[in-house]
Amino acid sequence: MFVKLTQEQQEQVEKLYRESDNHRERQRAQALLLSNRGYRMEQLAELFSVDRDTWSEGAPVATGLAVGKNSRKSRRSV
Repeated sequence: MFVKLTQEQQEQVEKLYRESDNHRERQRAQALLLSNRGYRMEQLAELFSVDRDTWSEGAPVATGLAVGKNSRKSRRSV
């Protein structure tokens, strides 16, 4: 299974990958970019050191890259 990004989506994901302060967001963006280049889910799971089943359950999608806004607030308020 591959992700096929439009040119506009690819540009947005590349920007997120370069500019995000959040490690998870950058990692998700990187996974999308690699998938767009033809990397298979098994390869991505290995690259990111996660089980393939875990990867397929939580595979990043273009609309859900960002880590929840509340997660940042909760960490700051602790």
